[in-house]
Order: sequence, then structure tokens, then C-alpha cells
Amino acid sequence: MGWLIFGVLVFSVSLYIVVRLKSSFLKYLCLFFWVFWFTLTLRLFCFELYYVSSDSMRDTLRVGDKILINKLRLGPLLPDVNDVPILNWFSFSNESAPIKRLSGYGTVRMGDIIMFHIYDDQGNEVDVIKRCMATPGDTLQILDGLANINGIDKKPLLSERISVMIFSADTKGILSALSDNAHVLNQEINSVVLELSRSELERLKSSGLIDSISYDPFRLPEGKRVFPWSHKTDWTLNNYGPIVAPFKGMQVHLDSYNSHLYWYTIASELKDSVRLVDDRVWVNDRILDTHVFNEDYFFVLGDNRDHSMDSRVIGFIAQRQIVGIVCFH
Repeated sequence: MGWLIFGVLVFSVSLYIVVRLKSSFLKYLCLFFWVFWFTLTLRLFCFELYYVSSDSMRDTLRVGDKILINKLRLGPLLPDVNDVPILNWFSFSNESAPIKRLSGYGTVRMGDIIMFHIYDDQGNEVDVIKRCMATPGDTLQILDGLANINGIDKKPLLSERISVMIFSADTKGILSALSDNAHVLNQEINSVVLELSRSELERLKSSGLIDSISYDPFRLPEGKRVFPWSHKTDWTLNNYGPIVAPFKGMQVHLDSYNSHLYWYTIASELKDSVRLVDDRVWVNDRILDTHVFNEDYFFVLGDNRDHSMDSRVIGFIAQRQIVGIVCFH
């Protein structure tokens, strides 16, 4: 965090010089530029205000909510000069520089809400908000919508939302017991598909009205598949894994099964041509038997589980993609 101490000293000394200027015009002109650069630096390196734009974290976060992103804990990503106002006037290259990060005072912890960059289907970089469910080295499994980390069932958030198909001989009783916050998505004679919070689902379970529950009532949108997009796994959104989130220095032996789990992540680390052919990972013209990961990876989920394109669809999130941790909402 030496860079932060240096930055505070630079801004303090520069402010002291500005306020001691004798010319009022020059003083206010310099003060204007000082405030501009201080605000820009604060946003780029310390904190950033962000507006939630999707329902994937409902009910924890809703569309339009304002959240504050803390970049100091993990350490801020050094901005590309092409993205910095005024400085981009002096950039003579359109190519992005390698991603670098300054030191921080902590790490991402399980349960943190984080903001990270991904690329959408059109190749545009977008900011995404999700909850970290597995940190590097953790083994994650989802059973009937409940996350299990390293063999321990993780207590779900009561605000977490899930879609289920409930089978009952008394569907009218089920519907009459619902709160205004639950949504009926489909209804048959002896079943009803609901989107509701965990707390409300637990309340319905204790009512004695439910005969059985299906936790996989939906298919993914056309063109989307469950990560790792392989015929080797029959995973669904609510019954997923187990899978280990890679950590820096982790060595994996690539057999016919875990080659499917990790080839895409390996491809993101290597600049060579990486392909999955006949259950083996090929790098250029040779088979890769082992790989040592050179970065930490995280598994993220949206609190609105069945309406979230998260790691179950897009795969692991590399530490280099993380912008910061939500510290206020």
C-alpha cells in the first residue's frame, strides 16, 4: 500500500502549494484542476459509484440501486491510458496494455459481492455484479439449489431467490399462502412453478401443503449451456459440480474428465492455440498432460439464482477481471 501513502503525500503537497498562490485567478484555476484530478484519481484507484442494471442479485440488489465499489481491498487495476480522460489524447496506440494491479490490503472472501469485467456476445466489455461463492482452492457443489463448499452446506441467504416446481394436491392452498413478493410462472392441476425467496420457500415447506419439489423447472436460453459446456457432465443450474476453483500454483493432471472442466480456463492463460479434441487438451500440435495455473480464480453466483448468467454459465472469474468489492448498498 506504499503507492497510496505516496499518492496522499503528492495531493497534500500540491494542495498546500495551490492554496498559497498569491494570484486569486491562478489559485482558483489550479484548485479547479486539483479537484478534477483528485476526483478522477479517487474513482480510478479507491472507490467507484455504480448503478445496478439487472435483476440477477434480487432481492439483495435491485435495478437502479446505488452501490459503492471498494478497489482498495484487492488493489486497484491500473487503468488503460486509452480509458483515462485527457490522457487518452496523448495515446498513439489502440491496443490495450497488459492488465496490472496495485497492492491491496486484503482478498476476496466467500460471500463478498464483487464487480468484475466480462465480454458480452458482441465482444463489448461490461461490468457485472455477483456474489463470490467459492474462492481459489475451494470445491463447490450445488445440490437442489443449495451450495456446498468443501463438503459443508452453506446456509443460504433468506433474500436469495429461486425458481421451483411444487407438486401438491392443494395448489389453491399454495397460491393463497404466497406473499406479494412471490411470482407464479406456470400453473397446472397438481403443480405450480414459482419464483420466490428462500425464506418463503421454507415457510411453504413447513405448511404441509407440498408433496414434492423440482429444483430444475427451466432450461437455459437458446444458445446458452451449463459450464463447462461438456457432454461429460449432466450438470444443471441447481444440481451442479463438484468442481474445484483453481488457485495460483495449482497443478492439474489432465485426464479424459477434467480436461473438459479446465481446458477453457487453461486457454485463457496460454497465448498458444488451445483446443479440446477427443477428451484431451491440445496446445498447438502437442497434448498437454499437466498444467500449473498462474492465477487465482473464483466461482460466482447471482442471488436471483434462476435469472443469473454467472459461473454456472460463463465459467470461473479470474482475479485480473475483478474491479472491486461492494462495500455499501
